[in-house]
Amino acid sequence: HQGHPYGEAKEMLGAAHKLPVALTAAVLGLGYWTFTLNVLLTVVNSQGAGRREDGYVVKFLFMGAAGLFLGTVQGVYQVLPWSVDWLHRAGEAGRLIDPAAHAHINLVGGVAMAIAGFVYYFLPRVTGRPIYSRRLADVSFYITTVGVLAFWLGLIVLAFVEGNMIIDQGIDFQEAKDRVGIWHSLVFGGSGALMGVG
Repeated sequence: HQGHPYGEAKEMLGAAHKLPVALTAAVLGLGYWTFTLNVLLTVVNSQGAGRREDGYVVKFLFMGAAGLFLGTVQGVYQVLPWSVDWLHRAGEAGRLIDPAAHAHINLVGGVAMAIAGFVYYFLPRVTGRPIYSRRLADVSFYITTVGVLAFWLGLIVLAFVEGNMIIDQGIDFQEAKDRVGIWHSLVFGGSGALMGVG
């Protein structure tokens, strides 16, 4: 309201800005990480417990927890003061990390995979019929997992490469993209297509 840009306003607030952001991010992270650890230990401890008809669902639920874990680790890191500063200085390239990569690992890698697991578990119980093809479920799992991880990592790498060009060389986002060339489009198109097919 007083006309200060974000970075200046944040600096004016000092610890009153940084401390609550860091503390709440850490508490949120610990909650998610405890959940993820519990899921991982449940999966590990169930390895010798016999084969269930719907045991294939476990990998969807595990990937859902893993996606949320990766997203929350990234989320905690990107609210650290030096990370926030870099993201803002990198401009459009910084937005490849937050929100794009962050949202996709959380929503596709976490939420969508967990929902797929829930559907595969509950649909046979509701309809009274088994899943049409477990092989299609497996193919969907592997393609989506590869796609979302490639998209997430690809966007982070692109952001660092292009963002550092913007910061170090004083160029704009379009010029940074042009210098990266076809790789920028391949990351979006290739890994995005894999997620979609999955």
